Amino acid sequence: MAHGGDELRARVQSLLNLQALRKPLEAERLTAEQAKRAALRVTFERYVAPSVVEHILADGTESLMADAGTRRDAVALFAEYQILIDRLLAKAPGDRYQSAHALLPGSM
Repeated sequence: MAHGGDELRARVQSLLNLQALRKPLEAERLTAEQAKRAALRVTFERYVAPSVVEHILADGTESLMADAGTRRDAVALFAEYQILIDRLLAKAPGDRYQSAHALLPGSM
């Protein structure tokens, strides 16, 4: 019976050793993943809204990076809202609503 107990202790010790080896590797993997996500966040936040960045990151960087070398069509819209805001603020308060409403799709 003592032999069986020694074997069990050896197996348990082996499992504990493996677990001890995995911890630093997992911490390193997690740090690398966080750095990758931070880099993606910084890159995408320059071009798209924060909610879009969150959506991209929520989908997982693995699927995003799997297609990293793939060319895709994309559309980017750049708008100067400050000009619109300045023009609306220059109008009388009652006229602001009508001017803004006229810009909505389907209101023409």
